Amino acid sequence: MFLTFLVLMLAGIAIPKGNTVLVVGYPGTSEARMMQIVAAANGSFVERGGQSWLAVVYSDAPGLSSRLMTEGAMLVLDHALAVGCSKEN
Repeated sequence: MFLTFLVLMLAGIAIPKGNTVLVVGYPGTSEARMMQIVAAANGSFVERGGQSWLAVVYSDAPGLSSRLMTEGAMLVLDHALAVGCSKEN
């Protein structure tokens, strides 16, 4: 019961809610490949994460998350989770 609650709570936090998202590529994905994924999904690169396979991306067109996943992203999360992924941290 607690595990179900925890999973639902985390899903509520991680599901993208706006036009800015955190894109997670497969570990080891190059920065160049991440940029290809973003460009192919018609997104705009906002900021690089602490690793080459993390990027914050913006688009005002609907369906950004699904386009990013189709183009090769492993996960697309709410950008609020990017606070801990900043390269300054």
